[in-house]
Amino acid sequence: MVSSMYTKIARLRERIGRTGGTAALQTTYERALLAAPNAPSVADHGRYLELFRTSRVDPADTAAAIASKPAEVSPRATHALLMLRRNDPKAAKATFDDITVFYDRMIPAHQAIVAAYTAGAGDVALAQKMRRAINTKILTRGELALLDQWVPLKTGGEAP
Repeated sequence: MVSSMYTKIARLRERIGRTGGTAALQTTYERALLAAPNAPSVADHGRYLELFRTSRVDPADTAAAIASKPAEVSPRATHALLMLRRNDPKAAKATFDDITVFYDRMIPAHQAIVAAYTAGAGDVALAQKMRRAINTKILTRGELALLDQWVPLKTGGEAP
């Protein structure tokens, strides 16, 4: 059941990104919090949103979320985002080292995190290629800012 809740929230995030952005994500989180305050997926979503306001998320909480559901991508993406916020792209990348994830099946928000840590870990060319493939129209401002910070659109004479 919890696995399906993570999937539902991920799909909902993608749909909301297309229409309402950050405000809609916050409203959805508040409604989910009322409906299922103890659901791990709701707590993870709350940490994810908080990371775009502050970096005051405890890495022990994000690590525990991964440990409780190691096959879920969302808690890993949240932990990786926290590591990026702490300017540690190698630790962000390490969040996914023990799991096989199909990048092309990730929601765009998670793809942005992967592209960001890929650039931060040194492979800017690959990260730029990844960025060009992300449907950025459905990302929130915070997610776009993450891409802008870590993955430049072009370097030197390259076209965007």
